[in-house]
Amino acid sequence: MKHKLNILILLALAGVISAQPGGGRPGGGRPGGDRGQGQRPGGDRGGETRRVMPISLRIGLIETLGRIGGLDAEAILVKTLRQTQVGVEVSIIDTQLTKLADDAEHPYKDKVLSAAKYILLNPPDTTDAVPGQLDTRAVGALWDILVRYKDTTFKDEAEKMLVTENGLDRRALDYLTRVLEAQSVPILATVYYDANIENRTKEDLWGRINDYLDESPAAGQVMVDRFREGLQKMADEKAEQAKREAERAQRAAGGGGEETSRADRFAEMRARFQQGGGWGGRGGGSRGTLRGDLERLGRSPGQGKELGAEAISNRRAILTGVKGTTSDPDFQTMFASLDKRLDDLANPTEETSTRWRLSDPESARREEERRNRDGGEGRPDAARRPGQGN
Repeated sequence: MKHKLNILILLALAGVISAQPGGGRPGGGRPGGDRGQGQRPGGDRGGETRRVMPISLRIGLIETLGRIGGLDAEAILVKTLRQTQVGVEVSIIDTQLTKLADDAEHPYKDKVLSAAKYILLNPPDTTDAVPGQLDTRAVGALWDILVRYKDTTFKDEAEKMLVTENGLDRRALDYLTRVLEAQSVPILATVYYDANIENRTKEDLWGRINDYLDESPAAGQVMVDRFREGLQKMADEKAEQAKREAERAQRAAGGGGEETSRADRFAEMRARFQQGGGWGGRGGGSRGTLRGDLERLGRSPGQGKELGAEAISNRRAILTGVKGTTSDPDFQTMFASLDKRLDDLANPTEETSTRWRLSDPESARREEERRNRDGGEGRPDAARRPGQGN
């Protein structure tokens, strides 16, 4: 009797799902692909089944199919997978199929991936002025599927989708870096070198590229080129500062008064901070950015961990590259400090500090000038930290 009741419920659910909007695609269904093999990672699927009420009636019915179980329920889920245009539904169907397989691999992985990629490349039209809950979650759910299965076959399409008219597509970026890891660097570097992208986008890309300095020579080359560009920006900033100082001297000669003097002091403080002087050399600007990039090469991987030979070799190659970009004595001093630090990391001892900071000689000089102006009393936080570079 219970079996007959389940059959009736399944038939009813199948009919309702097929009749609901989104259950079919104008012009025919989407190819589902062949049965796939391979183990999928376990873990949390996003908590879709823990809601008190489903997001939509269709999703509630899909989850009900998963609870009923059996071959008939599985067949309806796979059929729905071939028809749906809603990304969240693809994700939840994948979750239900996994549950039906007792949280082991299910034989429809390729069909799930095919559905996800098709919708990403052929997003359904929406006439809503304000996207609904399903609309806002759908795209993320589809990218999550590709990441979860570590599917690399979508990398070419993801590269094309990486930069949009609104800037960087964060989901495409996450997919590339989480699935391809170090192999994503050549793709990101190609976009980084595009003369048409904005500086903000370049900085975001660099934030991912520098995660792989120890693994990817391509990442190291980006850093060398970035360092060379930063030196030019630093020179431009110094020229701008010289111009401001000349204008200040001219105003002072003309008797600008106290208000002009106060404005000049504020402009000077801001300029020093932007050029990397800041408080203890932690300011912004091109100089501070260059120092920070160099310091990245001397960072320890963490307590109790050692850098491998390949990582040390890659860091030394980067350092060799940046050494050839400038003869500035301050940077040469920083390079020498980094050389010593890499030697320590290559042959660590109990005394090798995991807390290390690269000092900029210019910042040290400014701090000394500040102490002299203040009668020998420096800022409380200006003292050298343990493990600080020379």
